[in-house]
Amino acid sequence: MRRDQLNRRTHRTSLAAKAERHDSPHVIQRGRAVRAGGGGGRRAFVKTTPGATTSVTVHLDEDGTGPEVTVSCYIYGGGNLEDAYPTLVDGMPLWVQNDAGTWRNVTPIYKIGVDCS
Repeated sequence: MRRDQLNRRTHRTSLAAKAERHDSPHVIQRGRAVRAGGGGGRRAFVKTTPGATTSVTVHLDEDGTGPEVTVSCYIYGGGNLEDAYPTLVDGMPLWVQNDAGTWRNVTPIYKIGVDCS
């Protein structure tokens, strides 16, 4: 098989794989959570431990000194951050992404007691 034929064949396979992407807003890809079609996001650090809410204040990039933003968290199974896993505490790292002006979590957060299998 010639080199150009191999490259075209590989490209077709790649396009086929891309066509099978999930429509979910969250996809597990290469061992970490990323937004479908988006990519990684930014590392943030929890400023204060959240209570019975679905949002948390974080510092972007640096713990305690980075720009402060509020992140709206999607919790699989519903509920609030007080009853979710992982438990968000002051200084904990969290991956976030700006989605049309709203900061959202990229790190998956689950309601405690939800079957994740």
